[in-house]
Amino acid sequence: ITDTGRAKGEAYDARLILHLSRVDVLLPPAQQPFWKSMNSWITGSDLASAFAKKFSAVIEQNAGRDPRTLDYGVEAMLVKDLDGYQIGPHTDIRSRAVSAMFYLPPDESYQRYGTTLYLPKESGFRSDGNSHLSFDRFDKVETTPCKPNSLFAFARSDTSFHGVEP
Repeated sequence: ITDTGRAKGEAYDARLILHLSRVDVLLPPAQQPFWKSMNSWITGSDLASAFAKKFSAVIEQNAGRDPRTLDYGVEAMLVKDLDGYQIGPHTDIRSRAVSAMFYLPPDESYQRYGTTLYLPKESGFRSDGNSHLSFDRFDKVETTPCKPNSLFAFARSDTSFHGVEP
């Protein structure tokens, strides 16, 4: 993730990212058709429209206008967290409308490694998404289970705090 310029810090050395839009230059030719097809499905208008419809109220509140008038892009990445990966509570950046994670562990034994949701201990605390914060400033609410073939999605807001536990 540090090589992409999206984030800085040592903790990110334990996260690998493959941008599905770049499989034609990053993967062997035999693997490209599958991942190009996957990228087309994930970034296609049907899935993006379903997320926009599901989260339209929050997107409209954040943007201050009807979501149908917005011009958001869609990005798909294959991400693998390695031993030692953690990321403190944060909201995503304001240019993101929805975040979705398709969990693809090999079996049920990875459930505890899902995304954790947090509430700030400081009443009314908000974030613009430009920094990852200390775990001790938040109460853990719930960890979404990292189960095979499951999906977790949420609309980005200044109070949608999430992270990955140490």
